[in-house]
Amino acid sequence: ERSRGLGDVYKRQLSYLLHITCRLPNTRIEFLGSPMENSARSNFQIPNDALMPDINKKAVFLDRDGTIIIEKSFISTPDEVELIPGSVQALAKLTKAGYALVIVTNQSGVARGYFDEKTVQSVNAHLIKILYEAGVEIAAIYYCPHYAQGIVPAYSVECTCRKPKTGMVEKAITELNIQPAFVIGDRSSDIELGIN
Repeated sequence: ERSRGLGDVYKRQLSYLLHITCRLPNTRIEFLGSPMENSARSNFQIPNDALMPDINKKAVFLDRDGTIIIEKSFISTPDEVELIPGSVQALAKLTKAGYALVIVTNQSGVARGYFDEKTVQSVNAHLIKILYEAGVEIAAIYYCPHYAQGIVPAYSVECTCRKPKTGMVEKAITELNIQPAFVIGDRSSDIELGIN
């Protein structure tokens, strides 16, 4: 029998998009459940243990733009999301090998004033949806909206979550009860994150 995790949440709650966001010191976290409902309508709560993968399950931390989806420079609408050819098959192989899949992405466009956090969340929700429809389940998406040289004061700060800093990974370890295996990404910041 499969252990309880987000995959089972998808199946049990297909009428809801579970979108739990909480403000943490210098970071932002999203838990996304069923992609079948618009996030604006979701207020559904489930026990925290239903969100947890296996205790100490190994997790792969993946970049988003340029790794899973085609890099298009500050994606600001769900319609711009386009999967990189072969990415679904690669993610499916990781899942079959027993890894939880966690996306960690820098989204400095928020701090730069290009779009707001709701835009990031809608793009993430759409990505979760299309991956789920392709048979791939993502445990969680964490994003950093900060950039020290930005123009939006609330986000133009030095933080602990912007890659290659480890804040997003550390929160995932705590929140999802997982252990990091390795990092996959297309930038030097992803390589440095893996080293850190």
